[in-house]
Amino acid sequence: MSLGMEGVRWARPYRSDTQQGATPRKVTDVVQPGQQIWIRQVNDQWWLSQVPDVNSALVSLNPKNGAVLALVGGFDFNQSKI
Repeated sequence: MSLGMEGVRWARPYRSDTQQGATPRKVTDVVQPGQQIWIRQVNDQWWLSQVPDVNSALVSLNPKNGAVLALVGGFDFNQSKI
């Protein structure tokens, strides 16, 4: 498995809501050997990924009897459970 420039090009430093840092020129501008990272496969390439900061859920209840009609959401139960 290798992580190429196509998979890290989006990972620019955050400066403010309206400004980002420079586009990386090499993979080591973004990640260092031995660093633990999240990756995802896009077609036949590996891309740097990130865990979302925001989680959400939807619970749909029957107003007449309180029955749960639908329950969806969340990114990773093990990260968000109390």
